[in-house]
Amino acid sequence: MRPTMTIMIQNIDQSQPMIISGVDNTYYKHPFFCVVRRGINEVDKYPIDRIFRVREPFVPDDHLAV
Repeated sequence: MRPTMTIMIQNIDQSQPMIISGVDNTYYKHPFFCVVRRGINEVDKYPIDRIFRVREPFVPDDHLAV
């Protein structure tokens, strides 16, 4: 199992971003940006039209390595 990551989500009406730890995966499912945390069996959904920015770590795919 892959290690979890910490991401940052900042909504357009927030002065400070939300820092979310223990994230297993993120994905887009219209109209939401979804954050999967299997450790607590939750999927948090944030409306895309309210998000200013998202920052998450870049993890290159092993099968694409040259």
